[in-house]
Amino acid sequence: PVSIPDFFSQLKKELEISYQHTHTIHLTVPKAGTLLTDLRALRSICINLIGNAIKYSPQAPEIEWTVQQQPHHWVIEVQDHG
Repeated sequence: PVSIPDFFSQLKKELEISYQHTHTIHLTVPKAGTLLTDLRALRSICINLIGNAIKYSPQAPEIEWTVQQQPHHWVIEVQDHG
């Protein structure tokens, strides 16, 4: 199982290094939780979502990234302000 807080916090740090001069990423993630998943696929999906938010909102430097646990699944949301 993957620790949700650890996975997303680490990925946010990596993304912030890449985009630190153009955008700020705000992450909201539960303090606990695990997920059985393909880590490479999840990482790729998240990088794609954040990358698209940055690409299509070059003048709006704030990106909101939220991870929520629902009764039977997880929800990942990315919101830009462009």
